[in-house]
Amino acid sequence: MKRIIYFVLFAIIAVGSVEAQSVYRNVKGYVVDKNGSPLPGAEVNAAGGGESVITDADGSFNMNVHPLLKKLTASYSGLKSKTLKPDFNSDMIFTLNPQNQHPFFINVNIGFWGFVDNGPFVGFMGGQLGKWGYYAKWGFEVGYASTPMIGTVGVIKSIHKLSSFLFLGIGYGNIHGMEKYSGYYYNEYYDREEYYEYSHLETKSGMAVDLGYILRPSEHFNLSFGYTLTTDFTDSNHIIQVGAGYVF
Repeated sequence: MKRIIYFVLFAIIAVGSVEAQSVYRNVKGYVVDKNGSPLPGAEVNAAGGGESVITDADGSFNMNVHPLLKKLTASYSGLKSKTLKPDFNSDMIFTLNPQNQHPFFINVNIGFWGFVDNGPFVGFMGGQLGKWGYYAKWGFEVGYASTPMIGTVGVIKSIHKLSSFLFLGIGYGNIHGMEKYSGYYYNEYYDREEYYEYSHLETKSGMAVDLGYILRPSEHFNLSFGYTLTTDFTDSNHIIQVGAGYVF
């Protein structure tokens, strides 16, 4: 009886294996650099979390994928990934080009000037990304009579390859402070001295400290999130910003 059960199980497994193999199709090819030299150790991935293989010493790969698969992606450290549609009839060739290790970027920032006066803020940011990079940022408050402005420069540090970065900088900017005045004056109508007090919004200047995060979700697109503090050590103000832009 046990032998019959084992035989039946073996037959089911064998049939399932044959059916699975009949569903999948073979695709093969090579991964090379821009000069046509093979890239051993490159990774070829099936889209959607399917099979993944590593190329041999001659840059070749061989894998079985579902016939409905739309994309195969080849990647290699330090080079741009390449995505192609599977070719089941001939050898595929993935040619990987070098990554731009120091791409330039520019973006537009919007935000709000906080603490004392809550006004809209518009700014521009540009610089160079990389393992270490730099940036400059400038902006102003919209719709305020004295047009408060702020400018910072600083460094950018990659925290994950060339896809996410931190930035830190210093500069110079305006501060909105609430100035208060008080004193005594002689009231002729009542023939006595009276105490008075009033305040008004005043724009001053001081040091600016800038920090934030840049995300690069694709080769030519970036998002930024920043916080800027301006202070003269008596009054302070801050700006919270988000931005988006282009990577060259």
